[in-house]
Amino acid sequence: MNAFDRVKGMDRIFCGLYLLLGYGFIWMFTNSTSAWCLPVYTVFYTAVVLVYARTLGIRPVKESWFWFVILLILGISQEMDNGMMVGRFLALLLVAAYWTFAVSGRLLDQGRTSGWILFDGWNALGMVPFTNMDALIRVLFHQKSGDGEQDKTSLSEMKAVALGLGIAAVLLCILLPLLSGADAGFEMLTGDVADWITAHLLGFALRMCFAIPVSFYLFGLTFGGLTGRHTDYIKEDMLKKTKNQIQILPVPAAVTTFVLICGVYLLFIGLQGSYLFSALAGKLPEAFTYAEYARRGFFELCQVSVWNLCILIMSDLFTSRKDKQFMCLKGMNVCLSVLTLLLITTAIGKMFLYISAYGLTAYRILSLTFMLWLTIIFVGWIIRQWRTFPLARISILTGAVLYTLLCVLPMSSLCRYYNLWAQTHGFLH
Repeated sequence: MNAFDRVKGMDRIFCGLYLLLGYGFIWMFTNSTSAWCLPVYTVFYTAVVLVYARTLGIRPVKESWFWFVILLILGISQEMDNGMMVGRFLALLLVAAYWTFAVSGRLLDQGRTSGWILFDGWNALGMVPFTNMDALIRVLFHQKSGDGEQDKTSLSEMKAVALGLGIAAVLLCILLPLLSGADAGFEMLTGDVADWITAHLLGFALRMCFAIPVSFYLFGLTFGGLTGRHTDYIKEDMLKKTKNQIQILPVPAAVTTFVLICGVYLLFIGLQGSYLFSALAGKLPEAFTYAEYARRGFFELCQVSVWNLCILIMSDLFTSRKDKQFMCLKGMNVCLSVLTLLLITTAIGKMFLYISAYGLTAYRILSLTFMLWLTIIFVGWIIRQWRTFPLARISILTGAVLYTLLCVLPMSSLCRYYNLWAQTHGFLH
């Protein structure tokens, strides 16, 4: 059945609400607004999506409630002193789109967050909203034919006239002030109308020019997700089949790669052992200041850890599982994970030594949290070699919780309190 065959009067009401959402989104960026605007907009947006889903007889799936809580925390929290305002707002947009798509259970892995999150994210941010950009206008002007044939989208004469009036109003907002400035007699005739149009209606018209595409995007995302329109371009079965087809790397090649990489790490740790692990003992190497020792190598070790995670993921994607030597590859996965955890531990030790000298800051907490998240992933990867469980799902949900806490907790205040306490009790050098 066509997605527009069940359009009712309530659907048109929601079209109006989404036009209001689009205008409100643009208004927040073009007006000096108070801090309450984003929380109010977040609550209003979530309420519209949930009520629309209920109107269509769709009950939000359990998975969506987790992202609903994350969305509300990011949107409602007023904590802005931790230097993560931009990152928080971008995360809010991503979570809002992902949650909207998750409400109807359209996520690829049976409506749950999974390792297919990149494809779910592409559906939520790009594929579904953009392929349904025409949904709002089609729902708004959808009509049933009187002869019982299939419903069709058309503009009746009354609606066409209303559309013409709207277009004329927008154009007059631009033309009337220009005509008043060109002729004194016309300016006297219009009185203060032209000035009022310039001050208010012109700004409204310009905002609407940007708000309408935003409204089409938001409504397309919601309508597409709730009705299933254009949501089947990417299917889980197709992705699994593709994954099986690309697993062509022989196990000996993968094992050889791991052996060489692990050998280099062992050599590095052996040569730099006393230097690397002195932080764990709380000792500063000679000829180093605390700042030099903490900064030198910390970010490089973080990058190495991320690269190692990418290596493990690529190996999991491309290595053939039909080879009898696959158990050897599992052993190398464990070896690389253990070595990475060792490097992460040294990086954390460096950071703690730095904190003991100079105290806490929001960015140092951010770095430690990132390393904690990587530790959870690599420990999970080791366990996954013997026991199957949704590591990707756990990693994503854990990362979402940790990042949300970083965004909403008063990091600057917490750092000040800790530094004062540590200085008072002699924990700062």
